[in-house]
Amino acid sequence: MFNMKTLYLLFLVLLSTNLFSQNYWYKEIIEYSNQTPIGDIVVFNSSYYFSFIDGDNDDPFEDYYAKICKVNSSGDIETSDFLNISQLNMLGSLLILNNDRIIGIGHVCNSVAELDFSLWLIEFDEELEIIEEWEFESEDLTYGYIMNSFQSKNNDIMFLMSTSTMPFSGLPGNGYIAIIDSNMVMKKDSLFDKHMYDIAPIFNSDSQFMVDSKGLDTSSNVQFTQLNILDKDFNLINTPISYPGPDMSYYFSIHNSLDSNYYFSAMNRAEGAGFVDNHAVGKATKHFNKTHFHVFDSAAYWFYTCDHNGIDSYEQFVYTGSNFEYKGMNYSYPNTFCLTQMDTSLNIINQRFYGGDKNYLLNSIKTTPEGDVLLLGRCSELDSDLWNIFIMKVNQEGLITTTNNNAEIPVKNAIILPNPGRDYLELHTGAFPATLQLHNLNGSLVLEDYINSNISRVNTLELSSGTYIWSLAKDGKLVESGKWVRE
Repeated sequence: MFNMKTLYLLFLVLLSTNLFSQNYWYKEIIEYSNQTPIGDIVVFNSSYYFSFIDGDNDDPFEDYYAKICKVNSSGDIETSDFLNISQLNMLGSLLILNNDRIIGIGHVCNSVAELDFSLWLIEFDEELEIIEEWEFESEDLTYGYIMNSFQSKNNDIMFLMSTSTMPFSGLPGNGYIAIIDSNMVMKKDSLFDKHMYDIAPIFNSDSQFMVDSKGLDTSSNVQFTQLNILDKDFNLINTPISYPGPDMSYYFSIHNSLDSNYYFSAMNRAEGAGFVDNHAVGKATKHFNKTHFHVFDSAAYWFYTCDHNGIDSYEQFVYTGSNFEYKGMNYSYPNTFCLTQMDTSLNIINQRFYGGDKNYLLNSIKTTPEGDVLLLGRCSELDSDLWNIFIMKVNQEGLITTTNNNAEIPVKNAIILPNPGRDYLELHTGAFPATLQLHNLNGSLVLEDYINSNISRVNTLELSSGTYIWSLAKDGKLVESGKWVRE
C-alpha cells in the first residue's frame, strides 16, 4: 500500500513531467500541398514568427504564395491567409525593427513567361494582418531567396538575396544586396557575380558589413568560402577570413554572438568524397581571427547543415542544426535531423537525433530569450510529395520530455547506420567516451567497443547475419539502445 507521502511525491513527479511537456512540443501544419519554410524564425512578445510558401506539388513555379505563421510559447499555431493572391510571391526573411514594427521581405512575380520580378516588403501586425506593402523595381532583380536581413544603427534595412535563373532548382545563385531606409525608400542595390549565402553586421561598426561568398580554386578545382567586408557603397574593404575547400565549401551561415565572437556553419565536402557532404562549424573573434573549427565527419552519409540558418548561441552554449540523410536524397527511406549543443570552444556537450520514422528537412534553428531552442523544417511520409511544415521547441539539452519517451517525434541520444548493414556500423552520438555492446537474440555478448568520438566506425565483418541488440552506456548508465540487422 502507498502511504500519503508516497502518493504526494508521485503526484509531484507526474505534475512536473506534465508541465515540462507543455513547455516543449513538436507541431505540424497539416496541409495537402507542398509547404516549404523560407527564412529564419523571429521572436517577438513571447511568440515565434516565420514565413513559408504553399505551392503546387507538380509545378511549384506555377503556383506559390506566402503565408506567415505565429506560434505562441505553448505551441498554439495561427496561420495567415495567402498574403497576395494576385501575384506569385515569396517572403524570405522576417525582421523586427527597432521600433517594434514587423517586416517581411521577399519578391513578387510580375510575369512568369518573362521572369519579371519585383522586390516586395510588407509590414504586418501581431494578428498577422497586413498594415502596408511596398514594391521596388530593379534591373538586377531576378527570382531569388532572401537569405538574411538586419537593421543597422541608423535604421537602414539591409538584406541579401541569392538569385537564381532556375526557380525552385535549389541551386545557389549570385548575390543581390540592397539597402532600404526607414522611410522605405531604396538607397542602393547591386547584383554581384558571386554566389552569396549570408549577410551580417560587424561588431562596433555601422559603416561596414560582411557577406560570405563562394569561390573556386581553378588550379585544384576545389571550392572555398570567403568572408568579405564591404562598406555601405558595396566596395570591398578586405577579406579577413577564407576557409579553403574542403573546410567550408558552401551554404554558409554567420552568427554574431553576445560574447563578441562570430560563429559559422557550413557544408564540408572532403576531397574525393563525391557528393557526400558533412557539417562543419567555425569560430572567429571580433577581429576575425579564426580560433576553433569542428567537422562532423561521416565518411559515407550526408550530414549537412540546415538549408537556411544552421547556428545560434545562448550564453555559454552554441547550437548547430543538421540534416542527416543516410540514403542520400532518396525519400523512400526515413531520415533524421540533429541538434548539437556545444560549448564556446566547439566541444560537443549534447547531441539529439529526431525523426527516423519519415522524411525530415531542417531549415533553421533559433534560440529563445529564455535559452530554449526552436527548430523549423518540413516533413513528409515516405514516397509522398506532400510536405508539411513542422516546428518544435526543446530545452537547452534538446529534450521535449524529461525522458525522451512519449514525445510526438522520436528522439534519440545515438543512432547506428547503416541499418541494415554488413561490414561495419557507424555510431553517431554526443555521449562519449562510452561503451558500445552488441548482443545476439540469445543474450550473448558478441561485440564490445570503446567509443571515444562523436562518430565511430566499428568493424562487423566477423558477425553472422541476423538481428542484434545494441546498447551504449556511459558512466554505467544507459545512453541509448536499439536493434541492428547484419545482412
